[in-house]
Amino acid sequence: MVDLLKKLGGFSYHYTGDQIREFQKLSYAQRLEWVIKTNNFLQKFMPLESKLTWEKLRRGE
Repeated sequence: MVDLLKKLGGFSYHYTGDQIREFQKLSYAQRLEWVIKTNNFLQKFMPLESKLTWEKLRRGE
């Protein structure tokens, strides 16, 4: 899988069990805030082509 991602120019990320447990300790409001901030960050730096593709997927196209 990693070789395929490298070939396609993608990436992967691994969360440790400790990282997941720390996230689980957050309240639902804190988790939602994290998701919103992460989405805003991605939208700010994402190439236009990727944004357009993302919007098509969200609309089910």
